[in-house]
Amino acid sequence: MLARVEERARPAEEQDTPPQEDEPQPAPSAAPAEPSTPEERAAKHDLVFQAERVDHAWAREASHKLRDGIESILPTGALRSVECRNTLCKAELVCADRDEVATFFEQGFRRQDRFWQGAATVLKTGETPDGKWTMAAFFARDGSMIPSD
Repeated sequence: MLARVEERARPAEEQDTPPQEDEPQPAPSAAPAEPSTPEERAAKHDLVFQAERVDHAWAREASHKLRDGIESILPTGALRSVECRNTLCKAELVCADRDEVATFFEQGFRRQDRFWQGAATVLKTGETPDGKWTMAAFFARDGSMIPSD
């Protein structure tokens, strides 16, 4: 019995006899590859964000809250844009370096008096010609989730 199980477990090209038609064959993997880089994850989150309808009342309030919170932490000019939809907001940022990103993350999301209570993620999307980091930050409405990676 064990020999037979091993025989069936071997790939068809390695077997001595062709597979029988009534034997189930493994389906080829059709699942898309999961995003692996921060840039790919940001692009995936952005697709979900762009597909959302806009809850104008919430989006207006959330945009103001995010703008005020981000500008209280990062230097002037670091915030490029903030846009909110129905359950997600996206902020585009420029940070001088990893230390500035760490400060933003610590003060914005880990402290008791953080400015945003919902889920959030910050992803590096590239660099400016002068070496600053371009970032995409996604913020979920309280009770909602950031799209999974």
